[in-house]
Amino acid sequence: MLKQLSLAVAIGLLLSLVVACASAPTPTIALPARTRVPTLPPLPTPTEPPTPTATATPQPTATPQPTLETSVAQPTAPPTPTAPATPTPTPAIPPGLYVTNLRIEPNPPVRGPELNFFVTFLNTAGQAQNPRWLVHIYKADTPNRSYGETTSLQITIPAGTLELRSLGFWRLPLGGPCDYFFARVVYLDVNNRPVSYTMPDGSVFERGFTVCPP
Repeated sequence: MLKQLSLAVAIGLLLSLVVACASAPTPTIALPARTRVPTLPPLPTPTEPPTPTATATPQPTATPQPTLETSVAQPTAPPTPTAPATPTPTPAIPPGLYVTNLRIEPNPPVRGPELNFFVTFLNTAGQAQNPRWLVHIYKADTPNRSYGETTSLQITIPAGTLELRSLGFWRLPLGGPCDYFFARVVYLDVNNRPVSYTMPDGSVFERGFTVCPP
C-alpha cells in the first residue's frame, strides 16, 4: 500500500513538471546579425613590367696623382761672347767743296734793311780751296733769272767745315707785300760764269725765304 502511494506521488510530480514546462513560454534565441562581407574590387590585370632602360653609369674619374718632380741643377754654360756690332759705314763723300747751310740776318728777313748771308762750306778736297764765290737771289716766279746778288769774294777755305759771311748784302725795297725768294751759293769758273754749289749728296743747294714788310 505504501509502495503504491509513493509511485502515485512520483507520477504526480512528474506530471506537474511536464505541465509546468508546457505552459512556460518558449525562450527566443537571438541569433547574431549577419555580417555583410565587403565586396573586393576586381584584381588588376597583370601587365608586362617595363623593360629597364640601360643607363650609362658614370665611371669615377681617376684623381690625378701629383707628379714628383726632381730638380737637378744643370751646369750653366758660360755666356757666349757677343760680337761687337759692326758700324754701318757712312757713304764716303767725294772730294770737293760743298755748301751745307745758309742763314740770313736779320731773321726773319724784312723789307728795307740790308740782308746778310752766312754760308757754311764743307771742304773734303784734301787741301785748301780758293774759290771766288757769291750769293744769287732768285724770285719764285723767275727761277732762271737772278733777282739780285751779293759781291763776289775770293777767300781761302781750309779742309773741314767753315762758315763765311758773304761780301756785300742784298736788300728788298719797302712798299710791297710779302714775297718769296730762294738763294743759291755760286762760284765763278775760269770763264767767269757762275756755277751753283752742291750738297754732299750731289743736289744743288738752295735756301728759300720769305721777305715781308716790317
